Amino acid sequence: MSVTPDARLLLGTAALFALSGCVPPPPPAPGMLEGDAGPPAPTWVDLGPGGDACERTPLTVAPQTPQIILMLDRSGSMGASRWEPARQAVVDLTESMDASWEVGLELFPSAASDDECGVLGLDVFPVAPHAETIAAVLSDATPHGATPTTAALEFAGAAFAALRARESAMSMPRPQTIVLVTDGASNCDPYGNLNDSIIATTETVRQLRSEGITTYVIGYDIGGQSVAARAMDDWASEGGTGVALHVRDGETLLAELRNAVASTAPCAFAIDAMPSDPALLRIRLDGRVLRRDTDYAWMPGMGIQLSAERCLAVRDGESHPLAAELLCVPDFG
Repeated sequence: MSVTPDARLLLGTAALFALSGCVPPPPPAPGMLEGDAGPPAPTWVDLGPGGDACERTPLTVAPQTPQIILMLDRSGSMGASRWEPARQAVVDLTESMDASWEVGLELFPSAASDDECGVLGLDVFPVAPHAETIAAVLSDATPHGATPTTAALEFAGAAFAALRARESAMSMPRPQTIVLVTDGASNCDPYGNLNDSIIATTETVRQLRSEGITTYVIGYDIGGQSVAARAMDDWASEGGTGVALHVRDGETLLAELRNAVASTAPCAFAIDAMPSDPALLRIRLDGRVLRRDTDYAWMPGMGIQLSAERCLAVRDGESHPLAAELLCVPDFG
């Protein structure tokens, strides 16, 4: 992801993390998009009688790119009546997302496998841009086989682990999220035991959560499957997202997919030229100065991590400008 003075992030529908200075930027020049005001300009601060003037400089902020794996059940029970709306919902979702996300796709069972419970890995590794690749994979896929949820989750976890291994030890953490869409409980236990299969899936989701991976669960038109509904709630709970979301058709599925994506908005921000003294950094969110240690955590040499409360505030699908500036006088407030 390129780092620019204007860091943008699409939150569900459309939202913006834009770098601003201490004073409002001038109107955009002809041919310039609003917000593309060029490199940040320093602001001069008068220290009063006997003091010198010094620069207060806007810093470049970059939200950490979320990584998402969309896991889509293509078991035989999906049938054309469920599969086609689900396929189209995923296509519509990814077409509405920009390069602010790295998105992967995993069909289970795998389209290339003849085994009813076969999972060969991800169909699309998390990457940006992604829409055309995902649409091409889905255009050739049809429902078939059983529901190997546990194996699919294990492959997703391995993919995320590989992505983490590529990062530098000094890199900011990226949100990693699985969005699981299924029409029933997992049922690929080697001994045909449905309960054991469900338990194995629950344990896998719990393990993924311990690795920092969040799992959303969307039950698609499961009807009166009480066993499946309870299992999905358990998976969502262990995955850190409360309870499963239940949808009836492609339209409601698309809405919940967008909500899940909005909830992955990053709460960690890399900041260029981080000062060695945290008192020389000022952070504003929605124009309001944030308090260090209360509203955000200082991450030396890297950037900041918003608190849980502030993180929740930026995950509502709306625009939330976040700006950072280097002070010339320490702020101990």
